[in-house]
Amino acid sequence: MALKVNGTSVVNNNRDITNVININSTGIATASTVSAGTVKVGTAVTISAGVVTATSFDGSGSSLTGLTGASSGTYGSATEVAQITVDANNKISSITNVTISGGGGGGGSTTEGIGTALSSDATSILSVIYKTPISFTIPNSTTVVVQSDSGSNNIAYTKLDEIIVGSSAVLQIADGTELRMNILNIF
Repeated sequence: MALKVNGTSVVNNNRDITNVININSTGIATASTVSAGTVKVGTAVTISAGVVTATSFDGSGSSLTGLTGASSGTYGSATEVAQITVDANNKISSITNVTISGGGGGGGSTTEGIGTALSSDATSILSVIYKTPISFTIPNSTTVVVQSDSGSNNIAYTKLDEIIVGSSAVLQIADGTELRMNILNIF
């Protein structure tokens, strides 16, 4: 049996909501099926194809828990950043920690051009004693182009003593650029 409001069918014989416009009620929380077009609740909320769009919200946020698909917790640290995934409906579907590449993660701070401190504790002498690798391997099938500019006198430099080029990898020093190795003269 269909349900009609003011002569307009709002629920058909299959119990599908077919026409609901401008109902200013807090009693509509869920619908098992929305089969025809768009459902409007007041002027701020629209349900279309199962996706709720709200231009404003007034009330308790407790009923909105679980909408993001993210777990509660703290994201990010000295060695990780929060990576946020957003789905096609512009909804946050997950948040995860991702290790920062190229810095941190080695158990201390990094000072540009020097190395990794042996401690991140600023009160320790080890925070100003550094370590650095002797070499770096360019991964297989990777191309790296080293190019400096006139503001740096066309000089690029590294603290490394050697760069190992992997299988099918390419290390290219651009025309006019000079690459200086082991600039700290520690190896």
